[in-house]
Amino acid sequence: MKMETAIQSGLKNPEKPLERSSEEIRQNISAKMESLSETIDQLSGRMKETFNWREHVVRHPYVALGAAAGLGFLLSGILKPSPTPGERIIDTISETVEDITKSLSSSQKGISQTTPSFLVTTVSTIIIKAGIDFLLSKINDRSVQDTTTNGKPAHH
Repeated sequence: MKMETAIQSGLKNPEKPLERSSEEIRQNISAKMESLSETIDQLSGRMKETFNWREHVVRHPYVALGAAAGLGFLLSGILKPSPTPGERIIDTISETVEDITKSLSSSQKGISQTTPSFLVTTVSTIIIKAGIDFLLSKINDRSVQDTTTNGKPAHH
């Protein structure tokens, strides 16, 4: 834009030549470089202020605390360890026991009044407990076998 203005003024006023001396050009370049250097220094200072997290924590401690808590909550959900096979089996067994208990309690309502309900509950509980103990002993035997053989089949 300035170049067009200079060209237009040069065309309108032929006594002023468009050419500048090399010294003027050097001074102009030097001035532009200084201006550019100052601008870069200012931007660098602003960038440091913007990304200085310590200063933000000092200015806004509650926001920083909330952000840290939210980030921790998200990371705990992402990095949550998956359950081991044994834990999955135990969860399945506990759900099965709950289902059996519910079905037994509902089936007790159909049993005649001559059979005491506590007797049915006691027998049911003993059977369920024996089944759980049996399954847990099998799981423990399997895990002991895996740890002694490092997960490899035992050689007989």
